[in-house]
Amino acid sequence: MESDVKKNLLKNLAKTAGEGVVKALEKEADKIAAALQEETNYNAIEQQIELLDAFAYRVFAKAFAIAQSLLERIPQITLTYDKLEGFPEERLKELHKPHSLIIRVLALLKNIRYHMPDEILRAFLEYTTHDDETVSKEAFSGLKASAEYNLDIFYGDGKSWGGLGPQPQQKVIALLESLTPEERKNYFNGIVALCDLLLEPSITGTTSTYAKMTFRTGAVPALPEIREVREKAIAYLDNLYAMVETAEQKRKIISTLKSATQFSHSGRYGDDVKQMLFGNTVAVLKFYQRIVVAEGDMEIVQHIEHLTYRLHHNRDDDDISTEALAVKALIDEKQEYQIFKVLIGFEGVFKPWRTRSQDASEEDKKWENEYRQIEEIRNSRVEEFSGSVTKDNFEEWVCRILTYAKIESRDMATFPFFARFLEKLSRKSPDLAILLLEEHSSELERFLPCFFFGLLDTSAAVTLRGMMLKWIDAGQHLASIARVFEFRKDLDIELLQLTLQKAKQEKDKKEIAIPALRQIIAAIAANYEENRKLLINSVFLDAVRTLTELNDAGGLLNIWFRKEVAKIVNDMDAPVLEAVLENLGLAKRIDYQAEQILTCIAERMPEKVLNFFGKRLASKEEENLGSGYDAVPFEFHTLQQPLSRIPEQAVDIISGWYDGKYGLFIHRGAKLLSNIFPDFPDQFKNKLLGLVRSRNREKQMIVMAVLRNYEGSPVTHDVCKELVKALDGDSRELNEINVILESTGVVHGEYGFMHAYKLKQEEIRPWLSDDDERVRAFAQRYITRLDAQIDWAKKQADEEIELRKFKYGTDEDASG
Repeated sequence: MESDVKKNLLKNLAKTAGEGVVKALEKEADKIAAALQEETNYNAIEQQIELLDAFAYRVFAKAFAIAQSLLERIPQITLTYDKLEGFPEERLKELHKPHSLIIRVLALLKNIRYHMPDEILRAFLEYTTHDDETVSKEAFSGLKASAEYNLDIFYGDGKSWGGLGPQPQQKVIALLESLTPEERKNYFNGIVALCDLLLEPSITGTTSTYAKMTFRTGAVPALPEIREVREKAIAYLDNLYAMVETAEQKRKIISTLKSATQFSHSGRYGDDVKQMLFGNTVAVLKFYQRIVVAEGDMEIVQHIEHLTYRLHHNRDDDDISTEALAVKALIDEKQEYQIFKVLIGFEGVFKPWRTRSQDASEEDKKWENEYRQIEEIRNSRVEEFSGSVTKDNFEEWVCRILTYAKIESRDMATFPFFARFLEKLSRKSPDLAILLLEEHSSELERFLPCFFFGLLDTSAAVTLRGMMLKWIDAGQHLASIARVFEFRKDLDIELLQLTLQKAKQEKDKKEIAIPALRQIIAAIAANYEENRKLLINSVFLDAVRTLTELNDAGGLLNIWFRKEVAKIVNDMDAPVLEAVLENLGLAKRIDYQAEQILTCIAERMPEKVLNFFGKRLASKEEENLGSGYDAVPFEFHTLQQPLSRIPEQAVDIISGWYDGKYGLFIHRGAKLLSNIFPDFPDQFKNKLLGLVRSRNREKQMIVMAVLRNYEGSPVTHDVCKELVKALDGDSRELNEINVILESTGVVHGEYGFMHAYKLKQEEIRPWLSDDDERVRAFAQRYITRLDAQIDWAKKQADEEIELRKFKYGTDEDASG
């Protein structure tokens, strides 16, 4: 018996009541269990899982035992595969790994999760720690399905089934409380995900008919059982916080507790829900008070301050206000945090905390220019801190600076006030700054330019330059040295040249060479002037060519926004332009940044840019589908304008790329032409008409490939008509004209194609009165063809609607 047929029979049998049915299904489950004990064939195992899934809810205990046994067995199986012609076994092994079977079993368990909640929840928790990301993702999906507040599960169908109410959530919290300390540690991420779901303020569900799907959302009801679940979840996370070891875990707990303080997005809730959430918020604020005193991680303290301020500001409740101000008082006593907040505090609160008696509008008026006022406060403190560093407290500040420098960020621009502090410190205390660099330059790598900016304007500049020379010789801090000159007009060309030479020597260490070369290009671009043209033909050119050798286009893509780029491109000699185009050819796709540079080149030499795309299309890299290489962008933003100025040359150049592969050319060269001429201007149209009238079949094929990219737009009709005249009446190319004209692009609604085809008929009717007999005959055949297409589209839409009505019901069914 075919597997699909048997699966449908079992599915229908499972819907039938009676002890006899259960016994029959148990027998089927036993057969499946026996088969799975010995089977090694991937497809056979997958089929048995699908068969069991069809009726597992009727024999859930057996189904769970079978699933558990299979999960234990899968890692031990040496899988075999059905042979597929043209598909090597190694490829099958890549596509159908044991992990795929585990995912299929977890999906089965998800379908019976309410029948054996404790056992299945434990299984999901275990697999959240699996090494394979797709398996752990499915396990988390199972946790979500088990713990989320679902309207259909909570209230049932309102007819024959009354729903489970909060039982699933009660089961979840009971299981969590039963876990051992070791299990809490092992399953931390899964536990936090479950608690987040238990504290979710909304309950959701969906209803479907043949015509629509309705998403329903409301506030979680404030039932005594739900209040208890939420209170237990908050207390559980409080206890868990004391057990965890990493800052990341602490932040996850704090983030999860945030859910306990939030209201449903539905915006509709009664006073009972409001009081429940206010009570939860007070509990969370008390938790903040307990942890903030001893917490040494300033990022966590900062986050707590931010969350507390928002609760104080947005919750209209005396108890919440009192507890929030208590958190603030404890944070204000942490002097180390006050320094951190100024130098790093991207979430820190500087605005005064309004008391309950203060008028909100009056307080807000005082802070109308909040960002400017905060910046003034922080700049003032930065000035104070930078001047307070002395030999006596230097070690204390070194420890602080090194700690701040470890905070994850892309670069110094993420923390402008910290960067400003380091620069001012270097200016005010150059000897101390030099000492700090001598001992800790590697730890301060991201922030070295801050020191350089300050020191280069002091008496220590000579000492610093000597250090830079030593670093360059040792291949250290090359990118930082080059970067400082991106922001200074007094370019030290000798240092840039030495940095370039060292980066070239370090080509085998790409992590050193590439950032340095990129920064050299940025420094020259940022400081380009009339008297520095030689740098373009020397240092700039050398850096670009070296990056090309290293297969990196990032250096040029990082300067696209600079106003100097157009001037640089205009002053480039031919070898530099060629090097730039060769480097940009390495880009996986021509995005906005690359296009801006290409636009500057096209303003000067559009033919070179067209040939640039020709090389990309001819690149073997494009044939590697897994590389993500996109030779031509879907559309242009700025490049269209300069390229469209040479319509005849553009058509001639791109036509020269045609190699007889019509289908490929549609999406390559022809697509590029449609990008350049999206509005089908007259000069472009006349050039295409000339190709059609040449009577050269290859040129006519090129024109048809171009027309395929215009979705049957009427602007192409003159050229299509000329093709009809030029082609033999029975040639197969005429069918391609049908395809060109019928193309619709995106349509909307069930009858979208039907309406689109009717519009096509109206657009072509003027052809019926054309002077040329071939055009009139073609139009008549085309309209008749569309009649058949319209009938087919209507029939397909009618059938689809009827199938959806049968599967999902009608609006009347839903209301009934």
